[in-house]
Amino acid sequence: MRNLTILFIFFGLLKSGFGIEGEKHKKAMVFIQPGFMIGKALPGNSNFPETSPQTIYSLSIGKFHNDTKKLWAVYLNYPSTGLMVSYSNYGNKEVFGRSITVMPYFSLNTSRRHFNAFHVRIGLGATYFSRSYNKYSNPRNLAIGSRLNWVFQTTAYYNLLLSKYADLNFGLGFIHHSNGHTKMPNLGLNSVLFSISSRIYLDPVQANNKEVFRKPKHKQTRQYFLMARVGIGIHEFGGPNSETGGVKRAVDIISLGAGTIFKQVLKLRAGFTYRFYQHYYNYIIHYQPEEYKDKPIYSASNLQVFFGGELLLGHIGVDGEIGINVFKPFYSYHQELYGYDEGIKKWLKSAFSTRLGLKLYLVNTSDNPKDNLFIGAYINANLSQADFSEISLGYVRRFGMRNN
Repeated sequence: MRNLTILFIFFGLLKSGFGIEGEKHKKAMVFIQPGFMIGKALPGNSNFPETSPQTIYSLSIGKFHNDTKKLWAVYLNYPSTGLMVSYSNYGNKEVFGRSITVMPYFSLNTSRRHFNAFHVRIGLGATYFSRSYNKYSNPRNLAIGSRLNWVFQTTAYYNLLLSKYADLNFGLGFIHHSNGHTKMPNLGLNSVLFSISSRIYLDPVQANNKEVFRKPKHKQTRQYFLMARVGIGIHEFGGPNSETGGVKRAVDIISLGAGTIFKQVLKLRAGFTYRFYQHYYNYIIHYQPEEYKDKPIYSASNLQVFFGGELLLGHIGVDGEIGINVFKPFYSYHQELYGYDEGIKKWLKSAFSTRLGLKLYLVNTSDNPKDNLFIGAYINANLSQADFSEISLGYVRRFGMRNN
């Protein structure tokens, strides 16, 4: 359970041939997409090793969703979804080795024209590195502390239709790797790369480059919902460049929220989340710091108000959240122990948290279920610095419906 990102491998495989909803509509066009990226791993610390250009070879299988009966496809300008497997060379085999990535993704159109237009692709998944930090054999790899890591990728690209069966895509991408603070050190690895790829469609696509998809009229609705979830996080106690090999302990989580669903596609919510850090509690009990020893449970707790947004794509939800800490007493002491922040940066990390992940719903959200269950996998951060990795179970109750 060192790293929960392996769940994302299965998210992209679920529901029939990488189709998010598992539907058998003939209008969803399947494609295979080989690709190549070249760029550079960005220095993340003063002792960052020298690297030659980074290269990535990838192969994706996915669907272009142009079914007008699916509201989420209509309102998102007929996106594409899929699963990508890639092999990466970071330009320094001795320090970073090579890696294999498995990543579900979705691609959004920036206009209502699919071809000869700009798109944005966002992916979240798991990467296995052949080399990670080792105090004796690989001390310079402060970026990657464990073999298994989260990966987040975003790419902006332009596509050209070459024929009825193929298009050409070229663009610019950003990739971030982190193990979610489950093993130290964990400074993270960032890369910027140019990309080129080609989608090869299994069935002929519309060859008229000037065609603009017409959005059919649907009843515009708004629903409301209540949500409850429980979760467990895993992390090591320390700073991002701490020594590896520490004990991993749990972060217990309970959260309640409410919100609204726009057009069955976008969920907006707010609520409260309580967290209990076992590492903080154990430290207080063992070392008895004066300011915290009389209230160890309170001092190891965190209460926050959160605001979140989620894209509903059938059985899958792409979820993000920002939290404002009502109290998180021990975190300031934690920062002082490792001395890696000060001033406004320290205050921002003490005040705000972020959360990003994927949900898998039991019932297809496009079917408007009154009751639904989900499982989710997330990376949590203090602002932008990884805090812990999380798996959660939740329940959603929808009610009410009215015209916008």
